[in-house]
Amino acid sequence: LAALTAPAAALSQEELRQFVSSCAAANAANWSSMQQDVAAGRRTEIEQLNGWVVARCMELGLPCAANAELTAGVLARSAAGAGE
Repeated sequence: LAALTAPAAALSQEELRQFVSSCAAANAANWSSMQQDVAAGRRTEIEQLNGWVVARCMELGLPCAANAELTAGVLARSAAGAGE
C-alpha cells in the first residue's frame, strides 16, 4: 500500500494484479452499505457516486457505458426491492 501512496509511484502490471487480488481476497466477505441498502429496498448513493461519473463523462464527451449500466442496474434492483 505504501507504494501506492508514494508520489509518482508506478506499479508493474504484475504488482497491480497482486495488489488488486489481495484487496479482493481481504474484502471478499464484506457486505457494502450499498449492497445492504439494495437488499433492504432502501435508496442507495449510486446516483451521487457513479451517477456523477456518468454525468461528468457525458459532459466531456467520454464513453462510460459500464458506469451507466452499473448505475441503472443498482437503481433497478433498489426499485425492485422497494416494491416487494
